[in-house]
Amino acid sequence: MKKVVLISSLLVLITSFPAYSDSIVRVQCEEEDSGAEIYINGNFVGECPVDAPVKAGKAQLRARKIVRDDYEKVFEKQLRVVDGVAQRVEIMLSAPQLTAAASSKIKTAETTALLADAEAGDIEAMKKLAQRYDAGVGTKKDPAKAEYWRNEAEAATAQKQLRAAEAGNIEAMLDMAARYDTGAGVKKDHSQAALWRNKADAAKLEKAAQEELAKSKEKEISRQRRVDAAAPFKNVSGYFKLLSNPNKGEAFTNAVSSPLFLPVSTIADLTELPTKLTDSAKIQSEAAVRPSTWGKPDSMIARASLQQKTTDAAAGTPQIIAAVK
Repeated sequence: MKKVVLISSLLVLITSFPAYSDSIVRVQCEEEDSGAEIYINGNFVGECPVDAPVKAGKAQLRARKIVRDDYEKVFEKQLRVVDGVAQRVEIMLSAPQLTAAASSKIKTAETTALLADAEAGDIEAMKKLAQRYDAGVGTKKDPAKAEYWRNEAEAATAQKQLRAAEAGNIEAMLDMAARYDTGAGVKKDHSQAALWRNKADAAKLEKAAQEELAKSKEKEISRQRRVDAAAPFKNVSGYFKLLSNPNKGEAFTNAVSSPLFLPVSTIADLTELPTKLTDSAKIQSEAAVRPSTWGKPDSMIARASLQQKTTDAAAGTPQIIAAVK
């Protein structure tokens, strides 16, 4: 009996002795942050400054101070508390930020707005809404709804690309071919995929032909400019018109007929004559070398060359040279 009482007393002593000892964490702050609420492992332990007993091990310290409606300043730190060792923490609160409740309220409103836009057919809203249902932002997590809106976004994108493909967009045609091959946003259909791929190939060929035609026209225009630039005596015809004007008197006609009265433009034509003749000969040589382009009777360069010859003949080049001499 005496032995049983001894054992019972020993058990009471063991169970009443704590399995661990608390350590003190002293939380201090600047005067402007005084009064901040201090939480350790989610439990409120007082307002800063405060000394709080904390169990040994890892501990999460959080301080917060409300500064105005929906805004707070916070501080968070992970602590490693050693048994029987006091620890000092100096907090520095952040700049004002939305409280968790206010932030949650805003995110909920954003999600509601995204839902309305998605239901109205906004593809980007559909994608964002799917992400929010996946992460539970502004709403409860719902994988089924997330998948639904992802599928809706794919289908809407496919319809948009189909309209572009039907309007002649080559990239959209290739996108539709890929979609019909994989079934992304449309029902899988390899025949439709082949159809859009063939349409894309045909459109590429047509585009290349149009670009080649445009380049050819640009070359013809460039050659026409070269012909015009090489044509000698562009200003001589105006001089001859002046001479042959029946309304001018005989004295005026004799004066302008003098070599000393040659207009500056006509003198410039005469000065550039050797260069012009050389350029003209070069163009004629190129025309002979490239009969496929230059030799066509109805080509721009052929017409320009004929026009140059006619202009040269009408200008009376030999007479002007003789007059200068």
